[in-house]
Amino acid sequence: MGMTHITGELGPDLARLAPVRFLVDTGAMYSVVSPELAQELGVEFTASTTVITADGARWQVPLAFAYMRVMDREGTIILGAMNVPEPLLGATSLQILGLKVDPVNERLEHSRPYGEIPVLATAGSGSPRPGIAGGDLFPNHHGMR
Repeated sequence: MGMTHITGELGPDLARLAPVRFLVDTGAMYSVVSPELAQELGVEFTASTTVITADGARWQVPLAFAYMRVMDREGTIILGAMNVPEPLLGATSLQILGLKVDPVNERLEHSRPYGEIPVLATAGSGSPRPGIAGGDLFPNHHGMR
């Protein structure tokens, strides 16, 4: 067993996705990219939280909603920005997309027969599936701005 890497697409919305190679980190709550990569992707951070890293250090981390496509799954995820050596695909993103790690074969596989969890979708995220993230579930939602 080793490390699992996967190339997915990430961006502020469906129309502006770019390829990103991730280290799958099931010990990380959020998916995380460097602030420089987030800026290149056009992701805008609207919230923050305190995280505790494996070494016990506490960090204030900016958070944003971002759109992710991995394998045949796509949806809105919570993305953090930290100085990381490589982008991390965290546990909540895996759960949202319905994916799990096969550590023996070092790959991702489906954890359920469907993708994005509709309740976690955000209005205006650009989902091609009406009713999932196009606003139908949250008719009065105007984003976090």
